[in-house]
Amino acid sequence: MIETLYEWLAIALLCGAVYLFVYSLIRAEAGSYLSVYMLYRTRRTGFKLVMTPILAQVTRLHQRLLGKDNHYVKSLENKLRRSGLISIYSADEMFSWQLLAATLAMLGVGLLLWLAPRQDNTNAATILALVLVSGVTAFVLPVLPISNVISRRQMAIMRDWPYFMDLLTLAMESGMDMTIAITRIISSSHLTPLMEELQIMMNEVRLGAQRTDALRNMARRIDTPSITSIINMMIQAEQLGTEIGPLLRAQAKEFRERRAARVEKIAMESSVKMMGPLLGCIFPAILLILLGPILIQYFQTR
Repeated sequence: MIETLYEWLAIALLCGAVYLFVYSLIRAEAGSYLSVYMLYRTRRTGFKLVMTPILAQVTRLHQRLLGKDNHYVKSLENKLRRSGLISIYSADEMFSWQLLAATLAMLGVGLLLWLAPRQDNTNAATILALVLVSGVTAFVLPVLPISNVISRRQMAIMRDWPYFMDLLTLAMESGMDMTIAITRIISSSHLTPLMEELQIMMNEVRLGAQRTDALRNMARRIDTPSITSIINMMIQAEQLGTEIGPLLRAQAKEFRERRAARVEKIAMESSVKMMGPLLGCIFPAILLILLGPILIQYFQTR
Protein backbone atom coordinates (compact mmCIF):
# COMPACT_ATOMS: atom_id res chain seq x y z
CA MET A 1 0.00 0.00 0.00
CA ILE A 2 2.79 2.42 0.93
CA GLU A 3 4.78 1.60 -2.23
CA THR A 4 1.71 2.22 -4.40
CA LEU A 5 1.07 5.52 -2.65
CA TYR A 6 4.67 6.56 -3.26
CA GLU A 7 4.34 5.66 -6.95
CA TRP A 8 1.20 7.78 -7.35
CA LEU A 9 2.84 10.62 -5.42
CA ALA A 10 5.85 10.48 -7.75
CA ILE A 11 3.54 10.58 -10.79
CA ALA A 12 1.66 13.57 -9.36
CA LEU A 13 4.91 15.42 -8.64
CA LEU A 14 6.16 14.68 -12.17
CA CYS A 15 2.93 16.01 -13.70
CA GLY A 16 3.16 19.13 -11.54
CA ALA A 17 6.79 19.70 -12.57
CA VAL A 18 5.88 19.38 -16.26
CA TYR A 19 3.00 21.82 -15.86
CA LEU A 20 5.14 24.38 -14.04
CA PHE A 21 7.83 24.09 -16.73
CA VAL A 22 5.33 24.65 -19.57
CA TYR A 23 3.62 27.48 -17.69
CA SER A 24 6.96 29.21 -17.10
CA LEU A 25 7.64 29.06 -20.84
CA ILE A 26 4.33 30.59 -21.91
CA ARG A 27 4.11 33.06 -19.01
CA ALA A 28 6.64 35.47 -20.51
CA GLU A 29 4.70 35.59 -23.80
CA ALA A 30 1.28 36.19 -22.21
CA GLY A 31 1.76 39.95 -21.98
CA SER A 32 3.01 40.40 -25.54
CA TYR A 33 0.23 38.26 -26.98
CA LEU A 34 -2.43 40.08 -24.97
CA SER A 35 -2.69 43.17 -27.18
CA VAL A 36 -2.92 41.07 -30.35
CA TYR A 37 -5.47 38.80 -28.73
CA MET A 38 -7.62 41.81 -27.83
CA LEU A 39 -8.00 42.66 -31.52
CA TYR A 40 -10.07 39.49 -31.98
CA ARG A 41 -11.81 39.44 -28.62
CA THR A 42 -15.31 39.85 -30.09
CA ARG A 43 -14.89 37.09 -32.68
CA ARG A 44 -15.78 33.52 -31.80
CA THR A 45 -14.55 31.14 -34.45
CA GLY A 46 -13.35 27.58 -34.50
CA PHE A 47 -13.23 25.85 -31.15
CA LYS A 48 -14.63 28.85 -29.24
CA LEU A 49 -17.66 28.95 -31.52
CA VAL A 50 -18.28 25.22 -31.10
CA MET A 51 -18.02 25.48 -27.30
CA THR A 52 -20.44 28.43 -27.01
CA PRO A 53 -23.70 26.39 -26.91
CA ILE A 54 -22.12 23.85 -24.55
CA LEU A 55 -21.05 26.63 -22.19
CA ALA A 56 -24.56 28.08 -22.40
CA GLN A 57 -26.07 24.79 -21.22
CA VAL A 58 -23.56 24.48 -18.35
CA THR A 59 -24.24 28.12 -17.40
CA ARG A 60 -27.98 27.48 -17.17
CA LEU A 61 -27.30 24.44 -15.00
CA HIS A 62 -25.05 26.15 -12.44
CA GLN A 63 -27.26 29.25 -12.36
CA ARG A 64 -30.21 27.03 -11.52
CA LEU A 65 -28.26 25.27 -8.77
CA LEU A 66 -26.17 28.12 -7.32
CA GLY A 67 -28.11 31.21 -8.38
CA LYS A 68 -27.19 33.95 -10.83
CA ASP A 69 -25.48 36.26 -8.31
CA ASN A 70 -23.26 33.93 -6.31
CA HIS A 71 -20.14 35.32 -4.69
CA TYR A 72 -17.62 33.34 -6.74
CA VAL A 73 -18.98 34.51 -10.09
CA LYS A 74 -18.92 38.13 -8.87
CA SER A 75 -15.28 37.86 -7.76
CA LEU A 76 -14.40 36.17 -11.06
CA GLU A 77 -16.15 38.94 -12.99
CA ASN A 78 -14.11 41.52 -11.09
CA LYS A 79 -10.87 39.73 -11.97
CA LEU A 80 -11.84 39.40 -15.63
CA ARG A 81 -12.74 43.10 -15.80
CA ARG A 82 -9.38 44.07 -14.29
CA SER A 83 -7.55 41.77 -16.71
CA GLY A 84 -9.37 43.11 -19.78
CA LEU A 85 -10.66 39.64 -20.71
CA ILE A 86 -14.31 40.31 -19.89
CA SER A 87 -15.11 40.75 -23.60
CA ILE A 88 -13.77 37.29 -24.50
CA TYR A 89 -15.76 35.25 -22.01
CA SER A 90 -18.21 36.36 -19.37
CA ALA A 91 -17.74 35.34 -15.74
CA ASP A 92 -20.54 32.77 -16.02
CA GLU A 93 -18.91 31.23 -19.10
CA MET A 94 -15.51 31.11 -17.40
CA PHE A 95 -17.08 29.39 -14.40
CA SER A 96 -18.70 26.96 -16.84
CA TRP A 97 -15.26 26.31 -18.35
CA GLN A 98 -13.95 25.47 -14.88
CA LEU A 99 -16.81 23.11 -14.10
CA LEU A 100 -16.54 21.43 -17.49
CA ALA A 101 -12.76 21.00 -17.20
CA ALA A 102 -13.05 19.59 -13.67
CA THR A 103 -15.78 17.13 -14.70
CA LEU A 104 -13.88 15.89 -17.76
CA ALA A 105 -10.65 15.55 -15.77
CA MET A 106 -12.32 13.53 -13.02
CA LEU A 107 -14.07 11.27 -15.53
CA GLY A 108 -10.88 10.80 -17.55
CA VAL A 109 -8.66 10.01 -14.56
CA GLY A 110 -11.31 7.75 -13.07
CA LEU A 111 -11.65 5.85 -16.36
CA LEU A 112 -7.89 5.45 -16.69
CA LEU A 113 -7.56 4.16 -13.14
CA TRP A 114 -10.44 1.75 -13.69
CA LEU A 115 -8.98 0.38 -16.93
CA ALA A 116 -5.39 0.25 -15.66
CA PRO A 117 -4.14 -2.98 -14.07
CA ARG A 118 -4.56 -2.72 -10.33
CA GLN A 119 -2.76 -4.46 -7.53
CA ASP A 120 -4.52 -6.26 -4.75
CA ASN A 121 -3.44 -3.70 -2.15
CA THR A 122 -4.75 -0.71 -4.10
CA ASN A 123 -7.03 1.25 -1.82
CA ALA A 124 -10.23 2.88 -3.05
CA ALA A 125 -9.41 5.96 -0.99
CA THR A 126 -6.19 6.46 -2.98
CA ILE A 127 -8.07 6.30 -6.27
CA LEU A 128 -10.72 8.68 -4.97
CA ALA A 129 -8.02 11.09 -3.76
CA LEU A 130 -6.33 11.09 -7.18
CA VAL A 131 -9.65 11.72 -8.92
CA LEU A 132 -10.43 14.63 -6.57
CA VAL A 133 -6.93 16.11 -6.99
CA SER A 134 -7.26 15.96 -10.77
CA GLY A 135 -10.66 17.65 -10.58
CA VAL A 136 -9.42 20.45 -8.34
CA THR A 137 -6.37 20.98 -10.58
CA ALA A 138 -8.49 21.17 -13.72
CA PHE A 139 -10.88 23.57 -11.96
CA VAL A 140 -8.05 25.97 -11.05
CA LEU A 141 -6.09 25.83 -14.34
CA PRO A 142 -8.45 27.96 -16.54
CA VAL A 143 -8.24 30.96 -14.19
CA LEU A 144 -4.64 30.52 -13.03
CA PRO A 145 -3.05 32.90 -15.62
CA ILE A 146 -5.55 35.71 -14.92
CA SER A 147 -3.57 37.13 -12.00
CA ASN A 148 -0.46 37.26 -14.18
CA VAL A 149 -2.41 39.07 -16.91
CA ILE A 150 -3.73 41.59 -14.34
CA SER A 151 -0.23 42.41 -13.07
CA ARG A 152 1.15 42.77 -16.59
CA ARG A 153 -1.77 44.95 -17.62
CA GLN A 154 -1.33 47.23 -14.60
CA MET A 155 2.40 47.56 -15.31
CA ALA A 156 1.69 48.48 -18.95
CA ILE A 157 -0.89 51.09 -17.89
CA MET A 158 1.48 52.64 -15.36
CA ARG A 159 4.22 52.76 -17.99
CA ASP A 160 2.01 54.65 -20.48
CA TRP A 161 0.19 56.85 -17.98
CA PRO A 162 2.71 59.77 -17.73
CA TYR A 163 2.90 60.06 -21.54
CA PHE A 164 -0.91 60.11 -21.72
CA MET A 165 -1.08 62.85 -19.08
CA ASP A 166 1.44 64.95 -21.00
CA LEU A 167 -0.62 64.64 -24.19
CA LEU A 168 -3.83 65.42 -22.31
CA THR A 169 -2.21 68.48 -20.70
CA LEU A 170 -1.04 69.86 -24.05
CA ALA A 171 -4.44 69.24 -25.64
CA MET A 172 -6.40 70.88 -22.82
CA GLU A 173 -4.04 73.84 -22.55
CA SER A 174 -4.59 74.43 -26.28
CA GLY A 175 -8.32 74.89 -25.60
CA MET A 176 -9.77 71.40 -26.18
CA ASP A 177 -12.40 69.82 -24.01
CA MET A 178 -11.36 66.71 -22.08
CA THR A 179 -13.65 64.43 -24.10
CA ILE A 180 -12.36 65.73 -27.43
CA ALA A 181 -8.76 65.57 -26.20
CA ILE A 182 -9.06 61.95 -25.08
CA THR A 183 -10.74 61.04 -28.39
CA ARG A 184 -7.85 62.61 -30.33
CA ILE A 185 -5.29 60.77 -28.20
CA ILE A 186 -7.05 57.44 -28.74
CA SER A 187 -7.32 57.93 -32.51
CA SER A 188 -3.60 58.72 -32.85
CA SER A 189 -2.26 55.96 -30.56
CA HIS A 190 -1.64 52.26 -30.90
CA LEU A 191 -3.78 49.71 -29.11
CA THR A 192 -2.46 49.33 -25.56
CA PRO A 193 -4.18 48.40 -22.29
CA LEU A 194 -4.43 52.09 -21.37
CA MET A 195 -5.95 53.03 -24.75
CA GLU A 196 -8.42 50.18 -24.36
CA GLU A 197 -9.52 51.48 -20.95
CA LEU A 198 -9.91 54.97 -22.42
CA GLN A 199 -12.01 53.55 -25.26
CA ILE A 200 -14.29 51.82 -22.77
CA MET A 201 -14.62 55.09 -20.82
CA MET A 202 -15.46 57.06 -23.99
CA ASN A 203 -18.03 54.46 -25.02
CA GLU A 204 -19.74 54.88 -21.65
CA VAL A 205 -19.80 58.66 -22.17
CA ARG A 206 -21.28 58.26 -25.66
CA LEU A 207 -23.97 55.99 -24.25
CA GLY A 208 -25.09 58.72 -21.86
CA ALA A 209 -23.04 58.22 -18.70
CA GLN A 210 -21.54 61.23 -16.97
CA ARG A 211 -17.84 61.75 -17.49
CA THR A 212 -17.12 61.63 -13.76
CA ASP A 213 -18.89 58.27 -13.45
CA ALA A 214 -16.99 56.92 -16.46
CA LEU A 215 -13.71 58.04 -14.90
CA ARG A 216 -14.61 56.34 -11.61
CA ASN A 217 -15.41 53.12 -13.48
CA MET A 218 -12.06 53.28 -15.27
CA ALA A 219 -10.24 53.78 -11.96
CA ARG A 220 -12.11 50.81 -10.53
CA ARG A 221 -11.09 48.62 -13.49
CA ILE A 222 -7.42 49.66 -13.39
CA ASP A 223 -7.32 49.27 -9.58
CA THR A 224 -3.96 51.01 -9.05
CA PRO A 225 -3.75 53.38 -6.04
CA SER A 226 -1.54 56.01 -7.74
CA ILE A 227 -3.73 56.24 -10.85
CA THR A 228 -6.91 56.15 -8.76
CA SER A 229 -5.73 59.16 -6.73
CA ILE A 230 -4.98 61.12 -9.91
CA ILE A 231 -8.37 60.29 -11.41
CA ASN A 232 -10.07 61.36 -8.16
CA MET A 233 -8.23 64.70 -8.36
CA MET A 234 -9.36 65.13 -11.96
CA ILE A 235 -12.96 64.42 -10.94
CA GLN A 236 -12.75 66.85 -8.04
CA ALA A 237 -11.21 69.57 -10.22
CA GLU A 238 -13.93 69.12 -12.82
CA GLN A 239 -16.67 69.29 -10.21
CA LEU A 240 -15.19 72.47 -8.68
CA GLY A 241 -14.61 74.07 -12.06
CA THR A 242 -10.87 74.61 -11.60
CA GLU A 243 -8.34 74.49 -14.43
CA ILE A 244 -7.16 70.92 -15.03
CA GLY A 245 -4.11 71.60 -17.25
CA PRO A 246 -1.62 72.72 -14.55
CA LEU A 247 -2.93 70.04 -12.21
CA LEU A 248 -2.27 67.31 -14.79
CA ARG A 249 1.25 68.63 -15.46
CA ALA A 250 2.10 68.60 -11.76
CA GLN A 251 0.57 65.14 -11.29
CA ALA A 252 2.51 63.74 -14.25
CA LYS A 253 5.78 64.99 -12.76
CA GLU A 254 4.90 63.58 -9.35
CA PHE A 255 3.86 60.27 -10.92
CA ARG A 256 7.25 59.95 -12.65
CA GLU A 257 9.05 60.67 -9.39
CA ARG A 258 7.03 58.06 -7.52
CA ARG A 259 7.65 55.51 -10.26
CA ALA A 260 11.40 56.20 -10.12
CA ALA A 261 11.32 55.80 -6.33
CA ARG A 262 9.46 52.52 -6.71
CA VAL A 263 12.06 51.23 -9.17
CA GLU A 264 14.86 52.18 -6.77
CA LYS A 265 13.06 50.38 -3.94
CA ILE A 266 12.70 47.21 -6.03
CA ALA A 267 16.39 47.38 -6.99
CA MET A 268 17.43 47.70 -3.34
CA GLU A 269 15.20 44.78 -2.32
CA SER A 270 16.62 42.48 -5.02
CA SER A 271 19.78 41.66 -3.01
CA VAL A 272 17.68 40.62 -0.02
CA LYS A 273 15.35 38.49 -2.17
CA MET A 274 18.32 36.72 -3.73
CA MET A 275 19.45 35.37 -0.34
CA GLY A 276 16.71 32.73 -0.33
CA PRO A 277 17.67 31.04 -3.63
CA LEU A 278 21.37 31.42 -2.79
CA LEU A 279 21.07 29.76 0.63
CA GLY A 280 18.51 27.17 -0.43
CA CYS A 281 19.73 26.11 -3.88
CA ILE A 282 23.11 27.44 -4.97
CA PHE A 283 25.18 27.15 -1.78
CA PRO A 284 24.11 23.53 -1.01
CA ALA A 285 24.98 22.51 -4.57
CA ILE A 286 28.42 24.14 -4.28
CA LEU A 287 29.05 22.48 -0.92
CA LEU A 288 27.96 19.12 -2.34
CA ILE A 289 30.38 19.49 -5.25
CA LEU A 290 33.26 20.53 -2.98
CA LEU A 291 32.69 18.18 -0.05
CA GLY A 292 31.18 15.23 -1.95
CA PRO A 293 34.48 13.63 -3.11
CA ILE A 294 36.06 14.19 0.30
CA LEU A 295 33.15 12.50 2.10
CA ILE A 296 33.13 9.59 -0.38
CA GLN A 297 36.84 9.04 0.10
CA TYR A 298 36.47 9.28 3.89
CA PHE A 299 33.71 6.65 4.08
CA GLN A 300 35.59 4.31 1.68
CA THR A 301 38.73 4.37 3.80
CA ARG A 302 36.95 3.61 7.09
